[in-house]
Amino acid sequence: FAQNITVEEPVFEDSVFRATVIEITAAGERAIPATRTISEYQDMSVRIIEGARKGEVVTVENTTGVHFSPGDVLYVHRIEAGEGAELWSAGEPDRRLVLFALALVFVLVTVLVAGRSGAQAIASLIGSSAIVLFGLIPALFAGAPPVITCTAFAILMLVFSMFVTHGW
Repeated sequence: FAQNITVEEPVFEDSVFRATVIEITAAGERAIPATRTISEYQDMSVRIIEGARKGEVVTVENTTGVHFSPGDVLYVHRIEAGEGAELWSAGEPDRRLVLFALALVFVLVTVLVAGRSGAQAIASLIGSSAIVLFGLIPALFAGAPPVITCTAFAILMLVFSMFVTHGW
């Protein structure tokens, strides 16, 4: 007489999209309920610039403490709470361009200061990063024993770095 009873739970789907701020529709301060804290907020219209919803304009609430202006690029979070209800909130600004510029400055300064040795060190850094990203991490996710795998990859990275920076 046992019965399988299934209860449908709401499906929550969280998605992140890059977007551009079109306009700030409201801004100010408000009290956070049940606390004595005042929080700044912005309500913004943003245009999604990547992903399945590219081109769509949505209203986003920003309570991150970062002030956005029209034209700024940021990440927005879409939370679907079931039955078609959507919540949009602002995330972090898109910092990829700044990070790329800093990495480029790092490479240029390293090569200018250390010359050929600096270029070899940068090549070694890039190669070691590739070994970790394309070798070590997939091996660990595939279920390889962590201690043995990490030790083997550390030795591989050491040999590779020594070869690239000092020759054979």
